[in-house]
Amino acid sequence: MTVEENDDRILFEAAGWMAKLTDGPLPSRDKKAFQQWLKADANHRRAMQDVETQWRQAGKLAGFPASAERTDPRRDWISLLFRFRGTTPVRLALAVPIAALLAVLVLLHPFRSTVQYDTAVGERRQIMLEDGSQIRLNTGTSITVVYDFMERRVILQRGEADFTVVHKAWNPFLVDTGHAQILVTGTHFLVREEPRQTQTFLTSGAVELRTLSSHESLAKLKPGNLATVTEDEKVRIEQSDGVKESAWMTGKVVFNHTSLDEALAEFQRYTPVSVTLSSEALRSIQISGVYATNDLFGFLDTLSTLHPLHIIKTAGNNFVIESPQNTDEQQTRKN
Repeated sequence: MTVEENDDRILFEAAGWMAKLTDGPLPSRDKKAFQQWLKADANHRRAMQDVETQWRQAGKLAGFPASAERTDPRRDWISLLFRFRGTTPVRLALAVPIAALLAVLVLLHPFRSTVQYDTAVGERRQIMLEDGSQIRLNTGTSITVVYDFMERRVILQRGEADFTVVHKAWNPFLVDTGHAQILVTGTHFLVREEPRQTQTFLTSGAVELRTLSSHESLAKLKPGNLATVTEDEKVRIEQSDGVKESAWMTGKVVFNHTSLDEALAEFQRYTPVSVTLSSEALRSIQISGVYATNDLFGFLDTLSTLHPLHIIKTAGNNFVIESPQNTDEQQTRKN
């Protein structure tokens, strides 16, 4: 996201902080949050200075030293309230822009809404958000959508989703996963959350990957980029045509020299049937091809045709894949 595209949002946040700083003592938690916000991006400090300049020109900061006269802007901004304590006319004057700001925020979005969406195993679902953005959920996916006047946020707890986002410079769209935060402009992208990593594929537009804790930039993606963020916030970026990443939206799964154990793990996202391998050696069998996500048994039939394997049904919906050698050994022991 460019500085120009992000400018409205940053100024909006800066005005909110200035209103808080001049409206009363900040709790220690808010002071810490404000300091972290300033450190997160050099544009945040510049935005605070711009807001201060506008308020000073309007006569709202009389008696408060200008930025050039201060040695520690963070400390002086936080102490702004104490310079005005007891100065009733100035505080009354400040109440006007603060009240106006709050009124605008309420008009823009009068409440904070939080909605949970889930899909069962084998289910896909399409969601239309109130701003026109669309989310398509893959099997076994859980998201929480949070809307308020400051931002649009989706929390991807598990699973996989495809996003088509309507751009609003003043109202950013964020996706939080277990390993990273994704800052979105008007764009189309897919996100897959796994226990040890998050994968993001960008179809069009632009997204920025950021750390969850400090929101520091990890990478800015271009169309065709497939980014993997690991538990330790390391990023790996590859090029992809998107065929494999988007296949689930048409009920398909694509394997390209994929190990058998990985292929089975992918199928089992879409079905309650459990399939295990009888030996470690079977894991290295390579699988390639396009299969329907709801046709595990068709895949197993093809597998047993291409390779000398036996598919054995055990209790319930459980199956074991064995090599002929293992089956013969078991038969010998029985005899």
